[in-house]
Amino acid sequence: MEPTASLLATLTGRPVAPGAPGAPLRLHPHELTIRIRKAWLMVGVSLAMAAAMVPAPRMALLPLGLAAWFLGEALRQRARRALRYVFDAGGLTRQWGPWRTALPWERLGGLRLRFRPHRRGAVHGELVLTLWGGGRWFRLDSTMPRFSALLEQAAAVAARRDLRLDVTTLSNLRTLGLWGRG
Repeated sequence: MEPTASLLATLTGRPVAPGAPGAPLRLHPHELTIRIRKAWLMVGVSLAMAAAMVPAPRMALLPLGLAAWFLGEALRQRARRALRYVFDAGGLTRQWGPWRTALPWERLGGLRLRFRPHRRGAVHGELVLTLWGGGRWFRLDSTMPRFSALLEQAAAVAARRDLRLDVTTLSNLRTLGLWGRG
């Protein structure tokens, strides 16, 4: 296991899935299932709150709005199951059914790396990488196989292109040993 992958495993509290070099990156199905179930649970809670407020119909509008928002979130997370990401020396491509969106490395305009804890104050969590450029953006997290290889590639491209990165991203990349190497 390469050094970045082992450090990622330490930070996230879970083993890093290696994946084959040519295999697509997918969002972890277990994570998506949890997100979908949470959204459906919140739809039910919001509808129950709205039903409890039947004597005051105007008061029920807020829970009904929340139910609609959580329903949209559940459907969005379900659609994310079909997303696949493929990266190589030329760039990153997102595939969803017949639609493809590509971000060539030479058009990379920015990179952001954030740590998202499992709950407030938790030591373990996921790293979320956001890449953008040419009017396209991609958000990937460390639950995906080969995330460490993609992160190394993106950091190398950002350093080579001398992209301006925020303080949090620089700190996270330095922690992983991907920035400031001679």
